[in-house]
Amino acid sequence: MRFLTSIHIFSSLIILFCVPVRFGGEFELLESRLERSTVAMEFVTNEVYSELFDNLSGMGEDYELEMVLGRRGNQLGEFLLPTHVGYSKNQLYIVDFGNQRIQSFDLQGQPQGVVVFPGLLEPVYIGFIGEQIFVVDRGAATVRIYVPEASGMRQVKTIGKKGVEQGELNVPGSVQVDSRGLIWVSDEQNSRLEVFTHDIIFSRNKNYFMNIDEYQPNVYLRASKALFWVEDLKRMFVIDSGTAQILSFDQDGNYFGLVDVKLKKGQAFMPQSVYVDDYGNLYIA
Repeated sequence: MRFLTSIHIFSSLIILFCVPVRFGGEFELLESRLERSTVAMEFVTNEVYSELFDNLSGMGEDYELEMVLGRRGNQLGEFLLPTHVGYSKNQLYIVDFGNQRIQSFDLQGQPQGVVVFPGLLEPVYIGFIGEQIFVVDRGAATVRIYVPEASGMRQVKTIGKKGVEQGELNVPGSVQVDSRGLIWVSDEQNSRLEVFTHDIIFSRNKNYFMNIDEYQPNVYLRASKALFWVEDLKRMFVIDSGTAQILSFDQDGNYFGLVDVKLKKGQAFMPQSVYVDDYGNLYIA
């Protein structure tokens, strides 16, 4: 299952929440093994993370490892703390935070090179919206927007700057664009979400939000880390690492609820990233 393979680069545990599954799709291996149309929760186990190689290998009855990308190092195809993977035009883009770079790979796992993004200091996240590429730069506390050209990547805009005031960021971690083109940014150390347009930030009198605590006093964010927008539901899923919770909000920033995670005694829950596939399955690393 190719998507799980990409997550395996930097996750030691995947939790899969399922809603009714549509069969006959891309992942025949997985679908052939699903005997029920609805699964409440499943832990992918028997995996071993190796700090020496910065990768994850695993085996089990329900999942087969297709590919391992990279090992520890600073050469082409090697990583020091990979944090995110993006996909565009048959290329995988892997954010290599420790080496402060982004590498590209083909779908067979072969490294294609280091992608040069002008001005980029410490990338932690990469996302693709149409022809635009959004890169979260933790070093500059900003979101950089690029467009690819024949001569390379051209930066067209930056969003935010370091600080604690409105429109400023302090350890941004993730960016998502909703169906209206609004740009959501997780602001970890300021314990909030911020919403931008390409030109201005939305203020309170526009009925959007900058800091959820300001408008909903009973909803607290301690360290918002990762975001994922689900177009069909018009909902934004947010991982708050400070409280180890997954919250959801509607497109206007109204609190929708928590993702219910039922853990057995002794099991730890430290969510790092979230993804919702085309089947409605919610994956949490």
